[in-house]
Amino acid sequence: MKKTLYSLHPDQYPDMEKEFTETTAEGTRQYTTGQVILARKTAVVQARVLTEDTVVDTRPRVRVDGREYTFSETLNTAPAGSIVITNPDGEEYVLKDQWKTLKIDGVVQYDENGEEKKYLVTAQEQFAAKYQAVEGGFVAIEGPKHFEVTTQDICFAASWGEMQFAPAGSYICTEYGPGEEYSVTNSAFEATYEPEVSTMDD
Repeated sequence: MKKTLYSLHPDQYPDMEKEFTETTAEGTRQYTTGQVILARKTAVVQARVLTEDTVVDTRPRVRVDGREYTFSETLNTAPAGSIVITNPDGEEYVLKDQWKTLKIDGVVQYDENGEEKKYLVTAQEQFAAKYQAVEGGFVAIEGPKHFEVTTQDICFAASWGEMQFAPAGSYICTEYGPGEEYSVTNSAFEATYEPEVSTMDD
């Protein structure tokens, strides 16, 4: 799949087009080094609750050959009630109410009509489970997570439906099991995570 990467500094260097190999979330590991990196999100971030629908710059930043790009030319609108989290490098992402598939012991549950059972997780619930207040902002309370680094340009649909583009050198989070993998760009990882241990996968 071809994808345009948009220059963050168009006066200095142009947009570029790259070819991404399409895979699945669980298939991402065949495109990594196989080295497991244990890293904790340590950066102090800012957070705000939206009181109305708001245009937010959620474009992921990525560094390619020393140059900074984004994956989208346009900004997105986040609904009221969402929580916007701002990383130290200025990149923002949104927590919003989500309907998730109900699983028990990893098995999807279905209703009497054969449809997947869903449950609502609010933005506030997600934030409370992930962050705590500290001086100057908020810090993640989750433990260290497992990551693997991509060796080539790949793209895949995350479990919540978003298409993720992971240029070589991106970090794939493998913490939550097959099908739940997601990508963290090199720029975001280096700005917000601190590696703890590196080992080789068996």
